[in-house]
Formats: sequence, C-alpha cells, structure tokens
Amino acid sequence: MTDWAQVFGDRLSAFKELQDAPWGRLRYSVGLANLQRHLGGQPLRILDAKTIFAYTFGVPVQAYVAEDLYQSLEQAGCSVIGRYGVRCLNDYIFDNSLKADPAFFARLERLELALTDRYPYYLLARFFQLIARKKAGV
Repeated sequence: MTDWAQVFGDRLSAFKELQDAPWGRLRYSVGLANLQRHLGGQPLRILDAKTIFAYTFGVPVQAYVAEDLYQSLEQAGCSVIGRYGVRCLNDYIFDNSLKADPAFFARLERLELALTDRYPYYLLARFFQLIARKKAGV
C-alpha cells in the first residue's frame, strides 16, 4: 500500500531543493518580475493589508494570521490546545474530476487527516483551525 504522506513529504523535499537551487530561484524571480510588470506593488499591498475587500460577497473582511488570534485568545483567558490545517492538499489538485472519484477522494481524505496537524504540512493548508480552552479560574 502506498504511504501517501511519505510520497508527499518526498515530493515536498524535492520541491524545496528546487527552490534553493540557483535555477529554482531564477524561475521564481523571473515569474515575480513578470507579475510585477502587470500588477505593480498590488500583491504586496494585499499581503500586508489587515482588511481586504471580498468581491464575491461585496464586503470588506478582516485578514488574520494565527499569531494574531493566539494573542486575542490569550487576552480572553484561553489557551490554544490544538492547531490544524484544513485542506492541506485538496486545493493543489487542479483536476477536480479526480476528486469526484470516490476511491481517490477516500485516499485524499485519509491523507488530509494524516497531515492536518503535522508540521510543516498544516502550514500549506487553505484554512487553519485553532482549538482553545478557557483557562481554569478565568
């Protein structure tokens, strides 16, 4: 039986090696330069913004990173007892017809569940989930 978590880990390691190689860095620097010709500084402004406009829903939304929420939870008297990635791999599979196959989806779901709390995979997830508990006596 294929150990999909191991396969993913091996492929991620190869990808990281590519990124560290001079030709890998060149690939990304050229891609970035091409994007900047068309987008200017907009991507960085979006990444640094605390509020962005969600065009789909027509409303501004607050952008959070986990560290922001840790602090808010601590101030509310809570301790973070778990952090998880939700959809660590699903969004990287562009062929949605594969996901419609019940056998493939069952394997994908098992892999997602295996990676949800494993570093560094949860950092790749589309969403994150923090589980917190109110501290005793607070």
